[in-house]
Amino acid sequence: MNDNVFLLISSLSVPSAIFAEIALKPKKYRFLIPVVFSLPSLMFSFYRIEFIISAFVCFISFTIFPKRQNTEIKNSDSDLFKIKNIFEKEKKEFEKAAENEKRFSALYVIIKTLSETFDLKTPAVLLKEKISVYLNAKEVSMFLVKENSAEKIFGEDELSSVLEYSQGFEKEDFIFSNDRFYYAFRDGQTVFFFFSVLSQENPEIIKEKLEDLSLEIFPALKRISLFARIDELSVIDGLTGVYRRGAFDEKLSFEFSRAKTFKTSLGLMILDIDHFKKINDSYGHQAGDAVLKKVAEIIRENVYETDFVARYGGEEFALIMPRAQADGALRKAEYIRKLIESEVFEAGAEKIKITVSAGIAHYPKDAQKIEELINKADSALYKAKESGRNRICEWKE
Repeated sequence: MNDNVFLLISSLSVPSAIFAEIALKPKKYRFLIPVVFSLPSLMFSFYRIEFIISAFVCFISFTIFPKRQNTEIKNSDSDLFKIKNIFEKEKKEFEKAAENEKRFSALYVIIKTLSETFDLKTPAVLLKEKISVYLNAKEVSMFLVKENSAEKIFGEDELSSVLEYSQGFEKEDFIFSNDRFYYAFRDGQTVFFFFSVLSQENPEIIKEKLEDLSLEIFPALKRISLFARIDELSVIDGLTGVYRRGAFDEKLSFEFSRAKTFKTSLGLMILDIDHFKKINDSYGHQAGDAVLKKVAEIIRENVYETDFVARYGGEEFALIMPRAQADGALRKAEYIRKLIESEVFEAGAEKIKITVSAGIAHYPKDAQKIEELINKADSALYKAKESGRNRICEWKE
């Protein structure tokens, strides 16, 4: 092979290097082209200028190009790392935005529901679901607090804990205990709604969410509480704390219809305080009022939750007993009578002993209509009084 051929091949080494640098992929092989074009000159042209050129091209191909290649790979890796970081950041922001949208959507439903109701029990299931979503909680319970009692709106039965913690809230509205968060909604100094929350989130985050929730729904809760209080005052006897006669009439009508529909029993007891007029005459009306309060309290505390206690007349009380059996109703009445007989009623410095009489009638055993049931319970009461008072009589032909 003559010198011209070697010269031609060697002369192509430089442009081939430029071409490889620009066009050849993958880049890690592109240094091979200038080397291929340079080696013939190195091998056969030691004594010519082409040797110097070819050696220089080979040097560049084996040193500078690979270094540049490594730099490009590093830059490429760095770009991928940046893109990955940006993607992860965007993903987190998207997830956060989705979570916030879910929370605020739940809050909207909560506020809308509360603004459209006067009774928390009706939408209780929906409220529990949405409040759980808003708080990101495993479990949420809500209670209505009244003086020394609490009523569950929804959630777990933990009334004793609620009363304990609600009475302990003096300055702090938030307590974390036994993996639960307890939060009190206040109206001034009075705790009137109470939340119990089970969540794995940081206590400070839960506290912040509860505070935000309270600010949003407090007006609606206060409105519902006021309406409930007005409704309660309209049906509750102010002196004794049991239901008024109007509420009794409605309840008896409802329970009688239900007993007929489902073919169950219904008991009615009418109880009268013996010689109550003498108490007023001897000790004054304040003493009489104290006796009425205490008798109502004894009756209320010794009946089932499903029973309905009402003030039927001046010194008369009525007890509606859904699904009551005759022997069970009689035992209950006797137990209440003995409790009242053994009670010492205090009126100032005076200590008073009283007795009561009661009559009981049942549907369908004794009566087939509401008026008939009332009349027969009243007749049984009259019989108890005629028989010497301080006793219970069932209706009998």
